[in-house]
Amino acid sequence: MLGQLVADEHDTAGTAQAKGAGREGGMAPPASHMCFTRTHPEDAMSRAFVREPDADTPADPLPEIPLPPPPNPVTARGAARIEATIAGLEARLLDPAAADHAELRRRLRYWTARRTTAQITPPPADPGEVGFGSRVTLAWPGRGKVTVEIVGEDESDPAIGRVSWRAPLAAALIGAARGETVDAALGPGPLTLTVLAVQNDG
Repeated sequence: MLGQLVADEHDTAGTAQAKGAGREGGMAPPASHMCFTRTHPEDAMSRAFVREPDADTPADPLPEIPLPPPPNPVTARGAARIEATIAGLEARLLDPAAADHAELRRRLRYWTARRTTAQITPPPADPGEVGFGSRVTLAWPGRGKVTVEIVGEDESDPAIGRVSWRAPLAAALIGAARGETVDAALGPGPLTLTVLAVQNDG
C-alpha cells in the first residue's frame, strides 16, 4: 500500500526510479503491512487553545504552516513526538508570560492537524524487504556503508539518517530486498546503491 503510494508520488514528480535486476518495478508491500489510524478525543482540548476568529477579534496575522498532502504515516516514535509537541505547546500557551502566543497557536494548529491524520505504520512483515520504518544499510559509492531509516515527513532528519518516505532515496529503496541494487536520483545522474542489510524490528 505505502509502496504504491510512493510510486505514484514519484511518478507525479516526473522522476523515474530504475530498480535493479530481478525487480519488476512493483513497490507495494505485502498485505500484512497495515496502517493503523488513531482517533484523538484530545483534539477537542487542543482546539480550546486555538482562538476562533469573530467579528471583534482579528485573526492571527501569521500564515498557516503548510500541511503535507495525505497520507501521513508515522512510526510509533513519531506519534509520541507529536503528542509531546502538542503537550508542550499547550503548556506554554497557559503561561501568560510566554512570548508570541500567535506563533504558539499557529504551531499548535499544525501539530493538532498532523495528529488527526497520523497513521502508525509498522515495518514490512518480511524481514528482508525495505519499507516504511525499515533501517537499511547501503553500499554507497564514495561513502562506504551508510545506514538510513525511512520515516514520516515530520520525523525526517537526514543528519542522523532519518529519511522521509517521500524523499527520492526512500522512493528508490521501498520494495527492494537485501542484496538488490537500486538507482536513486540524488544528483545530476542516478546513484547506484546496494542494499546490504534490512532491519524491520520496529
